[in-house]
Amino acid sequence: METCEYLDSCPFYLGTIERKAVDIETLKEEYCRKSPLRCARHMISVALGVEKIPEGLYPDEKMVAYELIAGSA
Repeated sequence: METCEYLDSCPFYLGTIERKAVDIETLKEEYCRKSPLRCARHMISVALGVEKIPEGLYPDEKMVAYELIAGSA
C-alpha cells in the first residue's frame, strides 16, 4: 500500500474543506493512506490537473470525478 503523493497539499487531508457528516478518519485511511488511486480528488488531479478539483470534493465522491473527466473529453 502506498500513501498519496498529495498528502501535504490536499485540502481534504489537511482538514481545510467543509466538514460533512462522515467518518473523516476512515476516508483518510481508505483513500489517502491505502488506495489513493481510488480517490476522486486524485483521479481529477491526474486526469485534468489539481486546479480542476472542486473545492469541497471528498475522496469517495467518484461519480463527480467520472463526470468531470468524461466531460472534458
